[in-house]
Amino acid sequence: MRLSVTAGRTLANLDKDDQYNAKYEKGIYSLHPMLRTDQQTKVDVIIVHGLLGGVFYTWRQRKSKDMTLSIIETITNDPHLKMKRSSDPIIREYFETLEEQKQMEWDSIGSDFEVISYDIPTDANNDCDCAFACTGYDKVCCNDATTTQCWPKDWLTKDCKNLRVIGINYDTSLSKWATTCPEAGSRMTLDERTNELIFKLEQAGVGNRPIIWITHSMGGLLVKNLLCKASNCQETNEKFLNNTKAIVFYSTPHNGSRIATLNSPTSYVVLPSVEVQELREESPHLKKMHKEFVDLMYCFPIKVISFIETKSTVLTAMKFNFLMVEPKSGNPGIGEYYEIPQDHLGICKPINRESFLYQKVLHLVKEIVAMV
Repeated sequence: MRLSVTAGRTLANLDKDDQYNAKYEKGIYSLHPMLRTDQQTKVDVIIVHGLLGGVFYTWRQRKSKDMTLSIIETITNDPHLKMKRSSDPIIREYFETLEEQKQMEWDSIGSDFEVISYDIPTDANNDCDCAFACTGYDKVCCNDATTTQCWPKDWLTKDCKNLRVIGINYDTSLSKWATTCPEAGSRMTLDERTNELIFKLEQAGVGNRPIIWITHSMGGLLVKNLLCKASNCQETNEKFLNNTKAIVFYSTPHNGSRIATLNSPTSYVVLPSVEVQELREESPHLKKMHKEFVDLMYCFPIKVISFIETKSTVLTAMKFNFLMVEPKSGNPGIGEYYEIPQDHLGICKPINRESFLYQKVLHLVKEIVAMV
């Protein structure tokens, strides 16, 4: 994906007959369409990752090993795996026949099962209009051949036409003890990143049609800051706010995160980066920005959907579990709100196309496209 998307961006920048009249700067990727097409684009879907994320891995599909139903694990578990690898052809043939028979038996009864994953909400502020289960085990299982590395690129464009999907990529770090030059990284505040993003999106032709933002963690703060700036800046920036139709927040810390709140001795050792410092819990800057954002939502018809984690994330570097975004910080106080039993890394990775985390977004995108 990294090679094909980069090649696609290069070809798009060389295409003088491009219908979008777009130039994709560094960090801006045209994920769909990858080739020249006559299909009219009605909506721009823009995905923005969070801290330490990336367009090439934040939006991956979650692995099927995270499925819930133990009955499926029992049926599909094979205690004779070692014997199946036997060099005796008679033994191998026996187990191959047995496996075929088990598959036929499962095919005859599997369609009667309704499979439910961990993606269903445990709490919400309104009734859900999506199914919580799918029929048949085959819809739930995935393999390496069908697993997507970017579900907005592969799934949304199949289930909904007339979309252009743009991926935003930017570098972040947890600490100033990084491989990059400390001086170069220290200047990239949230405001500076937002200004840079506005320029690059204008170059890509964003703002000339309806926009749907899909964000994870810090990416949601970038989009909020962009819209607040668009409401106060020159006319060229106002088009972002006027054309934004919906925003999806996956675990965005609207009021900051406790993990960014370090005591003085610890901060001297860790040397938290500017990105981490700006994510401090109850940050005055985040509070001011959120108030401005909420005021805007009451003035503009923008749909908001928020998914928030309820499981702790394993921080491998520190060897402990931590709830990265508390529900009170992940709830913006407007729009639809769903608590999902996933951690911070898995909240934006639906397990399959039947997942509530994906179906809710798909319904939103179809609704916006139908309105255009």
